[in-house]
Amino acid sequence: MQQGLAPKCYPRLAMTSKDKKVVKKLRRKRHLLLPDFFTKFASLLISAYYFIMHIHFVCSGNTNRSRMAEAYLKSKKLPGISASSSGINADKDRNGSLSKYAEYILAEEGIGQFASRHWVQTTKAIVAKADVVVFMKKIHCNYVLKKLGYTPPRYEVWNIEDVASDFWHWLIPLRKKKIIKDTKIFYEITDHVDALLKKLKKV
Repeated sequence: MQQGLAPKCYPRLAMTSKDKKVVKKLRRKRHLLLPDFFTKFASLLISAYYFIMHIHFVCSGNTNRSRMAEAYLKSKKLPGISASSSGINADKDRNGSLSKYAEYILAEEGIGQFASRHWVQTTKAIVAKADVVVFMKKIHCNYVLKKLGYTPPRYEVWNIEDVASDFWHWLIPLRKKKIIKDTKIFYEITDHVDALLKKLKKV
């Protein structure tokens, strides 16, 4: 017997009063006596209680800024909050699955396990699923609003600078300089994430 089906869906059976009591208890236990109205109402209450706000971060290649923002927010493990990210030029695959600088910083911060495995190209379908969309720069916002033709119900532009490409990563002096710069960018992103979470609590 499947849960949620009303008893009237089944033919009448010749049962003793004792059998009927047993069946009644089983039905109560499995919520089979609840009318459809109450079942749907209970589902709505559960959905409202466990409502998850989805925050989506957008940058250029989805290998550095937006991925660090996503990983940081996920690392907080906040109930009712989920995160994802994408890049408007991610499909060009310029820095591989994740920037070496972002990978290093997230590992140093102890949150590398929260980074998604690969870059994601920004699409209308992806941003439309988000309750809040965060753009790292105005150019990313324009891409979604103008090129994709979609205006998120709620969005922010943070104006976060990017670190240069990984192309010169093999030069040790330049590598150290970029890591320092990207570390500052990471902390700037975390400050913005924390500020956003405070705003959302007041909504």
